[in-house]
This record gives sequence, structure tokens and C-alpha cells, in this order.
Amino acid sequence: MQAFLNMMAAAGASTKKDAKLAALKMIENCAESKNLVHSALSPFVRFGVKKIDMPPEFAPIDASVGQFIGLMNELSSRQLTGNAARARVTHVLGQYTEITADLLARVLKKDLDVGIKVDTANKAYPGWIPDVPYMRCSLPKAAKFDTWDWVGGAFSQEKADGMFVNVDHTDDGEVRISSRQGQEFPLEQYAPIVDLVRTLLPRGVQCHGELVVHENGLPLERQISNGHLNHINQGGEFDIGLVPVLFLWDMVSLAAVKPKGSWLEPYHDRVASLARLLRFHDAVVRLIPTKVVHSLDEAYEHAAELMAQGKEGTILKERNAVWEDRTSKSQIKLKLEADVDLEVVGFNPGEGKNAATFGSMRVQTRDRLLEVNISGFSDKQRQEIHEARDLWIGQIVTVRGNLVLKPSASNPLHSIFLPRFVERRTDKYQADMTQEVIDQFEAAKLGK
Repeated sequence: MQAFLNMMAAAGASTKKDAKLAALKMIENCAESKNLVHSALSPFVRFGVKKIDMPPEFAPIDASVGQFIGLMNELSSRQLTGNAARARVTHVLGQYTEITADLLARVLKKDLDVGIKVDTANKAYPGWIPDVPYMRCSLPKAAKFDTWDWVGGAFSQEKADGMFVNVDHTDDGEVRISSRQGQEFPLEQYAPIVDLVRTLLPRGVQCHGELVVHENGLPLERQISNGHLNHINQGGEFDIGLVPVLFLWDMVSLAAVKPKGSWLEPYHDRVASLARLLRFHDAVVRLIPTKVVHSLDEAYEHAAELMAQGKEGTILKERNAVWEDRTSKSQIKLKLEADVDLEVVGFNPGEGKNAATFGSMRVQTRDRLLEVNISGFSDKQRQEIHEARDLWIGQIVTVRGNLVLKPSASNPLHSIFLPRFVERRTDKYQADMTQEVIDQFEAAKLGK
């Protein structure tokens, strides 16, 4: 026990990673202390307690660590649940001093709160803590699009701007919501979601999705939404008007969710099952917005539509994709980006702190069929450009953007979505033609 207490004190006394690694090394030869840390960090050890009632009184000296380890075993094996578990936790913590009880309670909450995470632990002891199984996305250059079944259709899904979660519905009817790192969420704050999961989804499955907080029926921006979720997960409550909404996109057998695991049911069957289960519900558990596309061009058009609405983009999924704990080449993040060279033709007035200089720089292709206003200058760059405006007219600059926007009723010229300044090209004297710009974005789709 003392080794664990000393380690926690040392890790909490410094913000430096080297100090935390050194602290972990202090328990190298203490199996009981390593058991406590491992139990706190491993996503496969679950205690089922988020709210802990600390005892009204504490012992003058610490009981043996064996009492607490026995409690951990009872909780993780589900011998103790519900109110009986909470009462037992309070009783056992009362057998230790207040300082020790606080540190042991952190183990049960699975948050040591001294800056020691899974990556730190595995750096101290390689392979010690297993990672949470997760299927990552690839970029377009990794995909073999020519082998995809475009006739059957691929699935283009909105990239939800929220917090990723795993949602388990176990064989015995228990519901768990946990983060990418395995941290469990306080279910009482997500009761409507838990009730629907228990009612709608079969037992023995894990669903993957994202939580997005809505206010008055509208989604909040990622930073604000995740801020609320972090507050809730640390013991807070949702304010009136704030509602967490769960967007799901996959459902696999819970038995397959293990390191290096896989589930071979094709994605079109998995998403169809989810759609059927959720088809009459548009409340707090929903299917992620999904569109079937029959070509890569159509997939990028869908991504462009969403990005033009201010959304992050899409995830494109091959219809026969399996689920696997690895980076999948059948699940592609479409976030197009390309650099093009355009000519400076003017400046737009600035406002606020930029009123004395300029707001944005107006640039065009050589054939004048594409025009866009760019920004992204540092204060120093902006001042230097302003003082030499005449010298910048006619110069070539590199512009980075996410897609080419076609002419519309409101704009007869091509444009670029999310354009930003990269650099001045002193080695180039001609801007790209509009077709060259289009070609460069087409090449970027395939990672060329």
C-alpha cells in the first residue's frame, strides 16, 4: 500500500511526463500497487460505480490493502451491484485514513487524477494496459476505390462533431456508455438514452457513435458540447434546455470487441439493422445522417454539401466492410485539401482591429473564372503586406482550400471553400488556370 501512496504523491507533485514515468517505476516490484494502477486504467476492468459516498468517519490507521482488493474483485465480478455495492464501498473505505480512502476511491472511479494515463503506463511498462478496441479511419490514398462495389452503393455519413462513445448492451441487460479511452459515463445523467438503448437494441452488442449536446433542439459547437459532457462526466448535471443526443453508426457483437478482434458481418447489414431498430425514433438516440452514393465523385459532392453548411465532412464506408480493431481501408475520412497558386488582384477593407490595414486579399485564376478572398495572415504579415500593397498586386500566392465551389445564382465565378493564405511564390509568375485548380482537387481526392 505504501508504495502506491508514494507513487501517487510523486506523480501528483509534478506536471512533467518524466516525473510521472519515474513515479510509476517506484511500484515496479510491488504487485499489489501495480494491481491498483492496472485496475484503474484498464478498460476491461469495470467496477460499475461512478458516485461514491465517502464514509462519515475514517480509521486512524490504514487496514491492509487486501480488504480493498477484495472489494475490487466483488465489484468487477458483479457479485456486488446497485445500492449494496455503494454501501459496501462506503464501509470498506472507512477502514482507511481519509487520505488513503480518497486515493482508493479514484481507483474505483477509474481516474487516478494525477496525470497518469494509459499511454504513460505503457511507456513505463510496455504492453501493460490493453487499449480499447477501435476501428480507425484511413485517408483516401489508402483506399482501393476501384475494388469497391459502387453499383451496390457505398455509405456516406456525416462526420458528427461530438464525443465518440462505445455503448454496450450486455447479455444480462446492463447498459454501459464509455469513452474512446474506456472511461465510463455516469448513467444517471444519460437516463433517457440508457432507457432507449435497453428498449430498442438487442442484448450482447456494442454500438459506436457520438454524443452531441443540443440546446433548444439545435446541436452545440463541438468545443461547447464536449465541454458540457466533460462537466457531466466529472460529476455535474445538465442545465435546463441541454439534452445529450446519441448518434449511432455501427453495431457489432460485444464478444468481438477485444484487442485484434473483428466482426465479419458486412456493413450494409449492420447499418440496415440499426436503421430498422431506430426507424420510429428521432429523440435522443438516432442513426447518423447517412446517404448511399454510387461513385467517388458523388461521395465528394456529399462531403462538399456538408462542409458548405459548416460541418466537418463525411466518413465514406465500403458496403461490405467488416468491423475490426485496426485502421480500416474500407472506412475513409473525406476531408479534401489542396494547394493552388493564384494571382493577387486586390484587397478588401478591414473591420475592428484590421480597419487600419485590410480585411482579406482578393485572388484569381489566370483566366479570371475563379475568384476568392483569402485571410489567415499573422498580425506581422498583415502589416507588412499593407505597407507594400502596390507591390503585392499581380504577385502569385499559394492558397490552401478544401474544395472547388461551382458557379451559382449568387456567384457567377468558381470559388474555393475555406481558403487560407500559405505563402508568396516569388519563383512563379503565372497563376493556375481554373481547370488546373479543378484538376488538382480531383487528384487530391485520390491522394495523389
